[in-house]
Amino acid sequence: MAVNIKKISKAYLRRKISRNILSIRANALDISPLLKSFLKKNAYIFEKYPNLWIKGGGARASFISFVYSKYNMWYKPPESIRDIDLILISDNKEDKIHLYEDFNGQVDIRDIEVQPSISKYMLTRDLAINQVALRPEKLLFSKQSFENIKNKIVYPAQKEYDSEHGEVSARIAIRGVLLALREGLEPSQALLNSLYKISDANLLIHLFKAFETGVQDKFTTYVSPYSFSAEKTLLYLLKKIPNFRLTTQQEKLVNLIRREQYYEKYK
Repeated sequence: MAVNIKKISKAYLRRKISRNILSIRANALDISPLLKSFLKKNAYIFEKYPNLWIKGGGARASFISFVYSKYNMWYKPPESIRDIDLILISDNKEDKIHLYEDFNGQVDIRDIEVQPSISKYMLTRDLAINQVALRPEKLLFSKQSFENIKNKIVYPAQKEYDSEHGEVSARIAIRGVLLALREGLEPSQALLNSLYKISDANLLIHLFKAFETGVQDKFTTYVSPYSFSAEKTLLYLLKKIPNFRLTTQQEKLVNLIRREQYYEKYK
C-alpha cells in the first residue's frame, strides 16, 4: 500500500540522497540515551570518519519512534540495545582496522561492516526495515523502510524475495518474524510462508533470542511446529539436539525453566 511520505518530509527531511534514499535531521529523532551517550562520547571519531554510520537496532528504533510520532501511533522502543553496530562507507577494507583501533575497545571488530557506498549498504540488508543508518547529524532511510514501519509490517528486502514461489530463505524468515515481534510489528505473509523450512537447530537459536527480549510466547506461536509452550519447546529441542553448546546466560535460563517445570509437576 502506498503511503504519504510528504507528511514527514516537509518539516524534517534534510534532502533526497538518491531516488530511493532520504535523510532526516538527527535533532528531530528520539534517540535512546545509550546511543546519545555513544554519539557524544565518540563525536571526534564521527568527525574523523564522515562516512561512518550506526546501523541495526539503535538506528531502526530511532526511525520507528519518529515515524510513529508523526502518525500518532504508539511505540515502545527496546529497553536496551545489546550492542552498537557500525557501517563504514569506504573502498579500503583496511579502514576497518584503523576505525577499530580508534574506538579503543568500545566496539567489537565483528560489529563493523564496510561497504563501498550507502546505496550498496541499503541493497545488502535482508529486511527492508533495516535500510536505515544514523550519524550525529542525520539519519538515512529507504522508502521501503518507511513504508514497512508506517504499515506496521516487516517485509523481506526485494533481493531476498522469490516472487515465483512467494517465499524467502529459512534464515530470513525466522529473523524477520523475530524482529517483527520485538518491534511490535507484524511479519509479512512472505516470511510466514517460509517458516516450514526452518530446522530445529535454527529454531532453538532464535527461541533463545526471543527469550532475551520477552517475546518467546508469540514467537513460539508463530514459528514452532510443536504444540508446546515456549518453555517446553526449548527443553524439547535441547533433548533433540544434545550437542547444542549453551552460553552461560542460556544455561542459566535452561536451569531456571527446569526448576519451574519440576515445581509445577510436584507442587
